[in-house]
This record gives sequence, C-alpha cells and structure tokens, in this order.
Amino acid sequence: MRQVTVAMVLRGTPTPDGFHKGDILRPVNAARNMGWRPLTHEERDQWYKQHYEDVKAGRDLPYDSAGESRLAPQDIHIPLYADRTYEVVRGRATAPDGYGKSKGCCEVVDMLDGTRFYCKRKHMVRA
Repeated sequence: MRQVTVAMVLRGTPTPDGFHKGDILRPVNAARNMGWRPLTHEERDQWYKQHYEDVKAGRDLPYDSAGESRLAPQDIHIPLYADRTYEVVRGRATAPDGYGKSKGCCEVVDMLDGTRFYCKRKHMVRA
C-alpha cells in the first residue's frame, strides 16, 4: 500500500483508497481532458438515419476509405471544464470505451447539468 505524503495531499492526488461515492471532484487540466458516455439506442438510430439521408443525397459515402461499412460511434465525448465540479457516482469503474473497455475510471455526474459520464481517475482531483 502506498504511503500518503503531505505533497500528495496538497496536490490533490487521490489517496490509495481512491475516490468514493459523493466526493466532489474537479479536473486536473481541463484543456486536455475529456470524459465519455455510451450512446443511447435512440442516438445511435438517429446517427444511422442521418447517415442514410446523407448517402442518399450524395453528401457522404456508405463506406470508409478501406471500403468497409461505416459504423455508428459507440460513445460521445464530453469536455471537462475547470470551472465546474463533478460528483462521484462510482469511484472505481471499468468503463465501456468504444468496442472495448477502459480501466482506471470513475463515473461522475456534472453538478451543473446532471450529465453522467466516465473519466479517468488520474485526470481528476478532489475539489
């Protein structure tokens, strides 16, 4: 087990036991960090509908540069803002990320608009 130092506490580095439900967090460097959440079935259906309309109108191709069918995105990226705080829903989570999984994450909710999403724990500190 890692020993907590004064420098870690001053930096806001998570203690060895990590974040807990109800903790208030802020991003370490909001300019580079993003959170994500899986798309809902309705959002994915809307993407396919829009893509079909674009192909039909000649604005897009039904395939990518490799000649394979285009697939809808699996998740949507959410920017982290330095002036916002986020509440922890799950302190430790393995989050769905595209067609795989991402470890070392936490699930948070934006306290301003109520959006729930995942982000890497290393990009967040206690507020």
